[in-house]
Amino acid sequence: SEVEDGKFGVVTASRKALAASRRVKEMCPLVLNEDNRTFFIVGGGPASVICAETLRQEGFKGRIVIATKENVLPYDRPKLSKALHLTAEEIQLRPPSFYHDNNIEVLLEKEVCT
Repeated sequence: SEVEDGKFGVVTASRKALAASRRVKEMCPLVLNEDNRTFFIVGGGPASVICAETLRQEGFKGRIVIATKENVLPYDRPKLSKALHLTAEEIQLRPPSFYHDNNIEVLLEKEVCT
């Protein structure tokens, strides 16, 4: 709600609008000349996506790379195992534009060896 002249007003949104978009905190841009560090995140699960997202939200301006063995962007694995009619592309954790717009590189079909 909003306060104007000591009175509260109510701000509403449709259920469809709320369901369609996730609230994402503002993300900082990639600025390599300010920060030449790289975070290399192994795995394409929810924790990796949240880690990359949080780094940008908290002001990290360096390079962020997520590497996954999968051939698709990170998706909701438990949901896929329960709803067999869905594809991984249909239940991606974030759309491709999210990674592009926030300068988060995703390397598909990559395996990390020690």
